Formats: sequence, structure tokens, C-alpha cells
Amino acid sequence: MSRIAKSFLSCFFPNKCLSCGTFFSFSEKSSLYPSFFNKTKKNLKYYLHQNRNDLFYDLMSAFLCKTCITQFSPVASPLCPKCGITFNTINDCDHLCHECITSKKYFNKAYSFGIYNRVFRTLIHQFKYNGMIHLAKPFGMFLFYAFYKNQEFNDTDIIAPVPLHIKRLRQRGYNQAYLLVRKWPYLLKILKKDEKNYSIKKELLIRLIPTISQTKLNKKQRKSNVKNAFKINPACNIKGKKILIVDDILTSGQTADECAKVLMKNHAASVNILTLARSVKEISC
Repeated sequence: MSRIAKSFLSCFFPNKCLSCGTFFSFSEKSSLYPSFFNKTKKNLKYYLHQNRNDLFYDLMSAFLCKTCITQFSPVASPLCPKCGITFNTINDCDHLCHECITSKKYFNKAYSFGIYNRVFRTLIHQFKYNGMIHLAKPFGMFLFYAFYKNQEFNDTDIIAPVPLHIKRLRQRGYNQAYLLVRKWPYLLKILKKDEKNYSIKKELLIRLIPTISQTKLNKKQRKSNVKNAFKINPACNIKGKKILIVDDILTSGQTADECAKVLMKNHAASVNILTLARSVKEISC
């Protein structure tokens, strides 16, 4: 498309920021970069070798105004190497948080792409509750980036999205956690990492109970809310398998740990958690 045509579209059909709702012109930069789903290893590796801020800018500049797009915060040290929560300190090294020291966790490690702040929270809500499933492409790339950068996840055998209860799935029409990883086999094939034979099993876990939203529950209530809410699909053999659970948000970690508990009690070798966003403290989700 010519620059004149782009200018015309920008004037008469400006984008609306998905975070603050203001109108803004089309980003010139966003149109210069090749799609990360193109069948070229070079294009994909370009994205995977960026820092997180640049990657977020490149893939979200068509959805966010210049003010909101700068509000993204990547997950970075210092953080808890167990649950992935970041600390509001500087010049400090990674260390276990109080929660991970005092409470048993069934998962080995939890890791996320970005901080669950105002802008990222609004985007995820648009994707999760308002049917904006086109955000699954950039969000899926963010999650894949975090997976690719974390060497501890390389020996994963099974990738499993956190399931929705059948009633919630029918209401929403899709499981947002599955949409985040649906294109991963394609990306792995481009990188020639499919030899590892990563298996994405969207029905590995079954949600038995239509749990209420965790949004306004305290820690104790959240744990009780998801207790015994999941079971293993009897058609799946996970004995000795290393499993990666994926979801959109990690707040208290109770849902993720309940999934991990079920998997470990069914003889999985290990369970790790990977999410799109991580809260710094327990906030609404």
C-alpha cells in the first residue's frame, strides 16, 4: 500500500485505542515489519531476538495509542524464581518470595511475559470477555517468546491450556488459553523445533466445577474455590511427562497450582506454568 493511501486511511479511518478509547493515526512502523506467521525462519527470529518492549510495540502499535503503548512493563528481575512474582525493589537479585517459602507449591516454576498493569489488563479483558479473538495472534507470539527464552521449558513434553468448564465455554465460545497456543506447532515447525515433538493437548485437564470468578475473592477463598475443580482426561497418559500449563493471567496462582497438583498426583514428572501476564500483587482479574 502506498504512503498516500495509508495517509488517506489514517485520516478517514483512524484506529481506536483498545485501552483508553482515543482515536489515533495508523502506525507507519507497524506496517513495515513482516507478519510473524510468514513461512520464513528469518521473520520469526527477528521477533524472537527483540527485547520485550520492542516486540510489544511492533505487534500492538495498531491497537494502542502512543501513550498507552509505552505503559507496557515486561517481567524482569528481581523476581521470585518459583512463582515469578516481581519485587518492587532495585539492585536486588532473584529470591524466593514469602509465599513460596511458607507454602507448598506443586509446580516447579511459573513465568510470564508482562506485568498485569492497567493497559495489559484492559487488552486481556478485551480478548477474554469481549470477543476480540484477533488479539490471539500477537498474544500468542508474546507467550511463545517467553517460552522460547526460557531454557527450562525446552524439555517440555506436553503443553496444556487451563480448561474452562463446559458451561463457561459454551457462553464464551472459546477458551482463551487454548487460542494462545493454537499456532505454536506452526511456529515450532518454522524454527525446526518440532523434532522435539511437543504435544499440545487442549483436553488434558477437565474442569469439573463451574467455579465462580476469582476476582473479588481473598487468598483463602480462591484456594477453596478451585479445590478439586480439575481432573485428568482418562484418555491421556502423563506418567513421567514434563508438562507446561499455559493461561492468560497468574494472580494468586491458586488455579495453576490446583492444576499442577492434579497432574503431579497422576505421576507427571514435573509441571511448569507459563502465562501472558503476572500481577505484582493480587489485583482484579
